[in-house]
Amino acid sequence: MAGVFFAVGLYLMDAIRLPWNGMVPGRSIGGGWKGALVLGLIFGVGLGPCTFAYMAPVLGVVFSVAATNPLHALSLIAAFGIGHCG
Repeated sequence: MAGVFFAVGLYLMDAIRLPWNGMVPGRSIGGGWKGALVLGLIFGVGLGPCTFAYMAPVLGVVFSVAATNPLHALSLIAAFGIGHCG
């Protein structure tokens, strides 16, 4: 994943040229829910380790609250997930 980020960064700085094999802007290759799923998986793998520092305290609070009020704990983790995805 890091190699892809470096390659795209070098391409954007015009340091290297990448062949795009006739990709035309405006023409969708992987649209719809399948494209969104793949894009989400790629970003999840790339950004997952970065978000753990923010997610660990939330999970600590959720686990401590879940012992007494599971519905409140579920709402806390759902609110975090909705805010994170939004």
